[in-house]
Amino acid sequence: MEVVATGTHRSGKGALPERSAVTLADEDLEAELVARYDELLRLATLLTGNRHGGNDVVQSAIERAWRSRRDLRDPEHVGAWLHRIVVNEALRARRGRATAVLAEDLPSQSRMPGPDAIDLAAAFDRLPAEQRAVVALHTVLGYTVDEVTELVHAPRETLRSRLRLAIARLRREVGS
Repeated sequence: MEVVATGTHRSGKGALPERSAVTLADEDLEAELVARYDELLRLATLLTGNRHGGNDVVQSAIERAWRSRRDLRDPEHVGAWLHRIVVNEALRARRGRATAVLAEDLPSQSRMPGPDAIDLAAAFDRLPAEQRAVVALHTVLGYTVDEVTELVHAPRETLRSRLRLAIARLRREVGS
């Protein structure tokens, strides 16, 4: 991975100490996007509720990532940065829209035959968008609670509350 270092600093009260900003080379970002496409699509599909919406979100996220590629502060965390962009785009796309999640797009733990998978898919779809994002990032992609707080820019206790409420609601609706 090629990185380009540039010296940056701000002077005055509350200034950050001088440090080097490292940016990801265009070809490296392109390679990351290609390598992570299926993962990004899975996350977007979970958050939007269908593959078509997921495709739209991923395309918007790729465009946004490309336009804001110089804003990436730490190329070592490009995956988390891309996930954050997908979550933000999915939340933007879901405002005011109700869709159904396909059972095939739920986490592998929920892939059970019969009505239970359909019930879980429907219950997952009825979660508020913020709760869906937290469940998808924590449960499906395996981010820790602290990592998810950074991704969705929410206080730790808010995130824990969203996760707790979402899981309780899913259990209540599915009956397990």
